[in-house]
Amino acid sequence: MMLNSPLTLINKDGIACTIDSLAVGSNLKYHTKRCLVEIADSVDNPILAYSGGMDSGYVLRCLTDLKYSGFNIDKIKVYHGRFQNNGVTMAKDSDRAIQYARSLGIELKIVDMELNSKIFEKAAAFGDKHNFTSPIGLVQEIWRQSIDGNVIMSSGIFGENTHSDNPDRYCLTIAIERFCSLVPGSNSIDIFSWDSNIINSTITPTFVYKREINLSPFDMSLHYGNPFSPFSFNTSMPKWIQYITDYPDMMEIFFKFPTFNKSGNNPELIEFIDYHKSKPVEPLYHKVGGKILNEKTASSIIDGMY
Repeated sequence: MMLNSPLTLINKDGIACTIDSLAVGSNLKYHTKRCLVEIADSVDNPILAYSGGMDSGYVLRCLTDLKYSGFNIDKIKVYHGRFQNNGVTMAKDSDRAIQYARSLGIELKIVDMELNSKIFEKAAAFGDKHNFTSPIGLVQEIWRQSIDGNVIMSSGIFGENTHSDNPDRYCLTIAIERFCSLVPGSNSIDIFSWDSNIINSTITPTFVYKREINLSPFDMSLHYGNPFSPFSFNTSMPKWIQYITDYPDMMEIFFKFPTFNKSGNNPELIEFIDYHKSKPVEPLYHKVGGKILNEKTASSIIDGMY
């Protein structure tokens, strides 16, 4: 069901992206596969960036599914980026990610990037220019810029309720990864922002009706770098439920470790992370404000569908 409720991502100079309409409860698997085919037909040398996390893992799983529809999945190459500190891969689950892809019949290309002062300088310059603050997001963007091709990424940041007691009002959460794909001249393509239909497909009953986890018993220090942290579940659980419902074998790669962290005794890395995590967030592309779902509420629309 489509609603006439346009959303626009706006930058300081004008329009970045317009979402023409809003729907509730669409088919995420179908639209992800559709977008992969459309991207492959629209750009030269499409490359799927696969970290081994749930978001890129879901897109990879949809890609492998396409071979049963007659699509030549070799049209889209799969790259696995590894960030290294003195030659040591920092993500603890990198080998697991590679093993999972190979179990699906995917032979991916591994592209290592040594984290050094040159990389941090490029990432900081990009962040300062566009007012982006995520340390991992910035370094991942530099990695994508180093790739000769059009890199398909999966921001994995869907909508969120603006008020926990009002499921009829919510907004799109715009992550740095989604911003990067909007920067002029970018070689990044955020598949979950390809068109309004795939954005709509992320709005599920779980997303609309969920209550947030009561975090009062938990230690806040558990948050950063801990894949078992309960803090990420409030925003991620609805999409994780959708991913695993569509592909139960994805349980194998559940709980993603950070792409990199402060370990490894690299003072430049520690300084880079601390600086960007302490910067005030004033993004060039503003977060879309809370949007009422037309005259009908999200609740009534979903109740009518199920």
